[in-house]
Amino acid sequence: MCVVLKRALCSQVLAADVAAVFDCMFANEKLLDKLFSFLEREAPLNTLLAGYFGKVVSTMLSRRPDDTLKVMENRNVVPQLLRHLGAYSILELLLKVSMDGEETGRFQNVCRSRRVLSAEA
Repeated sequence: MCVVLKRALCSQVLAADVAAVFDCMFANEKLLDKLFSFLEREAPLNTLLAGYFGKVVSTMLSRRPDDTLKVMENRNVVPQLLRHLGAYSILELLLKVSMDGEETGRFQNVCRSRRVLSAEA
């Protein structure tokens, strides 16, 4: 199986609406580390891979917003997302995180604590 097909298949599985997949992901720090280590790459990110990453994390945010935001906060993901705004999928993900209803306040608090947003925002 070619590498591109494997990556596409993995993103489909990880973004599936299956509780057991999310339980496994959130119970395994190594899986979360591997997922979010994608953001440690130098800019610009590969557009296709950024799309897969954005799809998986967006699904995580939709299904388990509190758990996902906690993981993102613990891994200091916001500055990494900001570094990769040139990738449209990363921009979309950042907008989703910052605009999602109840989670917006928590996201803004994380940004303030990391000095990404001023206190007035």
